[in-house]
Amino acid sequence: MISVKATAANPRRERRPFSTAEIVRIFSHPIFSGCLADTDRGLFSPGAVKIRDERFWIPILLFLTGARANEIAGLGLEEVQLQENAGYLVFRYTQLRRLKNKESERVIPLHPWALKLGFFDYVRSLPSGSTTLFPDLVERLRDQRSGSMTDDKVKGSSVFRQFNRTVLKHVGLGDDPDATLHSFRHVYEDAMTGKDIPDEVMFRLTGRAVGSSRQGYTRSLPADSVRLAERAAEFQKYVDRIDFGGLDLGHLFVDGHEVLSEPMS
Repeated sequence: MISVKATAANPRRERRPFSTAEIVRIFSHPIFSGCLADTDRGLFSPGAVKIRDERFWIPILLFLTGARANEIAGLGLEEVQLQENAGYLVFRYTQLRRLKNKESERVIPLHPWALKLGFFDYVRSLPSGSTTLFPDLVERLRDQRSGSMTDDKVKGSSVFRQFNRTVLKHVGLGDDPDATLHSFRHVYEDAMTGKDIPDEVMFRLTGRAVGSSRQGYTRSLPADSVRLAERAAEFQKYVDRIDFGGLDLGHLFVDGHEVLSEPMS
């Protein structure tokens, strides 16, 4: 592949974060807030049908974690750890999903909204024997020979195409090439700014290279499960500070949501 240097005439595209108003429009769309029916037409008309599969949870988790698309799409259930009122996601190299670099191996505490949105209930509802967070999506995208999902397959999947080409068009962002599902990663990074979160924590949460050499030698993903849980607990207080500019997603919260009483094994 030939690398083309960015110039004034041919600049490199930089994805931008969604604004607060744009996020409100996105999560008020019937696919998230309630649609008429799970059909090609029904998905885009308001109604009582709640879509709560990968079409809902992948955008929500990208928004609440700042993770990359393939990182979320390829999560195994053993990488989803839930306690009574909190939880965390573990990103590591697996046969199913590759990561961008060594810093991408990390642990991210779940934002408190994940519980309120019903994520724990979604995990509990997965069919017995499921090994991945999104089994139907993985089944469609996994290469039968290698057992892995490529970035191109993930980004070309129906979930991503539907959001980027259709949902964004319906909320008035169809003509903006810098607004895509990846914009949620920048939303998360922006939301940490001004919240008294140390740079090192921000870098480790988002899987970016840590500045100093001393910090760089410390793994973003501890090797043992005890230290892993401790790291998640250490970072939880910082994640809890993120309020996304006072954004209100109360219309998506689940009333009387249930929680797990024991961590997942």
